Amino acid sequence: MRPAGNAEDASIMTRRIDDRVCVLDATGDLDVHSASNLKAAIDACIGDQMHHLVVNLSGVSFIDSSGLGVFVRAFKTLQEVGGSLAVINPNPQVVKLLSITNLASVIPSYADEASALKAVT
Repeated sequence: MRPAGNAEDASIMTRRIDDRVCVLDATGDLDVHSASNLKAAIDACIGDQMHHLVVNLSGVSFIDSSGLGVFVRAFKTLQEVGGSLAVINPNPQVVKLLSITNLASVIPSYADEASALKAVT
């Protein structure tokens, strides 16, 4: 559980790499109050027919079940359209969370953007 008053709302910057690939740079906390920011950015990319997404988590310090739910939903949606989802630069706590929830087995994690982009395209 996160102590009250320490939360920082998530901010999402979207970068279109090409007609099929989008990188989302997330910062702050992905929690019940801010996971909708990531969901909206993912939905916008998918709506623009960009079906290969990379989420940069280097600026994310905390993810709760709401944030995880966004990743599960995005994975399922992208899988249905032949797309892919990857994350880069997750901190050790996020890596542990992805592993415990078994999301690490379906959403690959990479140390750098170049490796992730090569894998999703």
